[in-house]
Amino acid sequence: MTYFRFATIVEEILQEVCLVEFTSCLCFICLVEYYCIQDWKVNDNLSLMTYFMFFVSLCSNIYILCYIGELLMEKSNQIGLICYMINWYDLTPTVARDLILIVAMASHPIKLSAGGMADLSLATFGNILKTTLAYLSFLRNLVEI
Repeated sequence: MTYFRFATIVEEILQEVCLVEFTSCLCFICLVEYYCIQDWKVNDNLSLMTYFMFFVSLCSNIYILCYIGELLMEKSNQIGLICYMINWYDLTPTVARDLILIVAMASHPIKLSAGGMADLSLATFGNILKTTLAYLSFLRNLVEI
């Protein structure tokens, strides 16, 4: 029970922090992609390498946030599954009723979100990478025109 309470408190506290970190990283990724294209046009390899390292740093920052959200969701699912798989017939009725409450709470896993706008998970990270690469392709076509 304390795990759920702790996870809820952490989610409430980190919601705004994750939103700021999430949106700032996305904006900086878009800017870095634009500057990479500009440096590619003038063949400035040193700046291109610097921007690429900055891009990797921003992507790893978002990955860490999404991975933590994924772990939190996975652990809350595991708690419910473990409570469900216990031998109910060996427990006292009061303990069995308490486990029913834990199983009911675990049916809706705890998720870390960025300001309540986006759930932080590995699927979200994949979507972010796909979107930023689509933006990069759009920029590449726009700059070449």
